[in-house]
Parts: sequence; C-alpha cells; structure tokens
Amino acid sequence: MLKRPVLIALLAGIVLGATGAVLAPLLVSPLLPGSGAGSGDSVAGEVVAKSREADRILMTVSGEGGAVLLTVTKRIKEIDLLVEVGDSVTLLMSAYEPFVKDPEIGGVRKFSRVSPRGERREEVPSQGATTQPPAQDTTSASTPREAMQQADTAMG
Repeated sequence: MLKRPVLIALLAGIVLGATGAVLAPLLVSPLLPGSGAGSGDSVAGEVVAKSREADRILMTVSGEGGAVLLTVTKRIKEIDLLVEVGDSVTLLMSAYEPFVKDPEIGGVRKFSRVSPRGERREEVPSQGATTQPPAQDTTSASTPREAMQQADTAMG
C-alpha cells in the first residue's frame, strides 16, 4: 500500500493539474495574439459615416446588431486609405459593443457601383464632398433604355 507522503503528493498533483487546466487558458490567452476565447467572433456592417481628425478617425458602422462607433488612434493613415463610406467591414469582437476604440479589422469589402447581382447602387458621397448636378445631354433618346445605353457609353 502507498505511504502517506506519496498519497499526499499524488492528490496535490491531481488538484494542481485540474486547476491549471481550467485557469491556464484564461491567464495565457490575453498574452497570445489571435488565440483564446472569443477571438473567432466577428461583427459585420457597412460604414455609413467617416470623419478624419488630426489624431484619430471616427467611423460609424451599421450592422445587424446595431450601430457601432469606431475610434481609430493607431495606424490612422492605413485605415483612412483602406476604409471608405459604403464599404463593408468585419470587426473581430467577442460581442456587439456600441463604442469601440482601436478595433481589430478582420476584413474590408470595397464598395462598388455595381453589386454582384448586377444591380446599380448609388455611391454615398464622402463627408464634405460637394455633388455636381449631372451634365445635360443634348441628344434625345426615345426610350429610357436608350438613354441608359447612351449614358453608359458616355461613361466609358
């Protein structure tokens, strides 16, 4: 039969092993980038507003869970060039939060005038941009389809 000190050491090892298996991931996961609980979740939405200031960028992303206000203070130039109003953005977050500072961006799908289904979308003008009225076409088209074809050929 086992002696008393060996039995105590065995039980202490089992308790320490079980405790370490439960607590170690919670303690180590914040130290490892891209791993740990909650890192696989994401929130997706469309950028509906963007404002550039001297030391930060403010963006409003509208998604299924609601609107999110993003404050970007790191890598400002890169984010400003990458993300525009109308783009779809995937944010790596564990859950929906209304205010996020320096979010981790998982992906950006650029806005295009023509959707993948072939439908035309209106481009959202950026903040502070002035819109010009469309130039008047002096040619006359008998049907709206001909007018659209003339406009498409004029645009290139």
